[in-house]
Amino acid sequence: MSLEPDAGRIEAFWSRYEATVRDAGVRPRETEWYVKHAQRFVDTTKGTRLREKTSEDVAAYVARQATHRQIEEWQVAQIVHALELLFREIVQADWASGFPWQQWRQPHLNFPGELELYADRRRRNYGGSETAKPSFKDTPQGLAVVDKYREHVNRLRQEIRGRHYSIRTEQSYEDWLVRFLTFHGLRAPETLGAAEVKSYLDYLAGVRRVAASTQNQALCALVFFYTNVLTQPLGDFSNFDRAKRPKRLPTVLSRDEANRLTSHLDGTYRLMAGLLYGAGLRQMECVRLRVKDIDFDRNQILVRDGKGQKDRVTMLPAAF
Repeated sequence: MSLEPDAGRIEAFWSRYEATVRDAGVRPRETEWYVKHAQRFVDTTKGTRLREKTSEDVAAYVARQATHRQIEEWQVAQIVHALELLFREIVQADWASGFPWQQWRQPHLNFPGELELYADRRRRNYGGSETAKPSFKDTPQGLAVVDKYREHVNRLRQEIRGRHYSIRTEQSYEDWLVRFLTFHGLRAPETLGAAEVKSYLDYLAGVRRVAASTQNQALCALVFFYTNVLTQPLGDFSNFDRAKRPKRLPTVLSRDEANRLTSHLDGTYRLMAGLLYGAGLRQMECVRLRVKDIDFDRNQILVRDGKGQKDRVTMLPAAF
């Protein structure tokens, strides 16, 4: 089926597709995204009728999307499912029934070679490196894990809060636990051990190509969970593939650059940006700052309950 420039036919086509998505059991709040994914595929592959699209067109499109720096694994799986419904149920393409849709939902794991081709091309065209974006817990896949192992997640949260770790650490550790259990097919954490943790760390370094700090964060989260929540220490397993740590000089804003940046901010945002830069406060330290913690006579700020539950004194910038 092709999309003719007749507005009525186009609207009827997408209405039928939306109904097909709903019939497939997709949750109502996700249906809109399925339609958007299918429409974007059509828009970015103009010039060929929809019925004339091939499996190579779909594989190339998914590979391009999967190598985008800002996309998550669950989003790739959603795109693939959207295209599967489009070509199997609506277009009914001959090749669609034999296409490995399930494998393409995890292209980083199943088709690393194809993705590397597009990743290299993207790096040449735009520069930069691939980064992991730890925001998995609230995704459809993540919610399935949380629903199944809610007690484990709650116990992890209690252990972290009992040690007064920062809220960012809590969010990050919960997220890595959910990602780990998703990777191993939602198996019970008690049935997983050092071997499964090693295979996941190898996957992060070899397939996802995450930064060394990201892999180390995942390791710390899993070691904490098994040691303090399940009381099943993983022991010493240092033979996993370590992500390469690049040697780079830090980028620091000059005083001129900082002034130009803050000059474009107003009100509370300008005040907070000035404190972050001038006093060296972390984000949450700035958010939690109280008037009584500022000593104007000595030009000092008392940071209470900072990282590691430690208090410290820092300078109050002269501008304040």
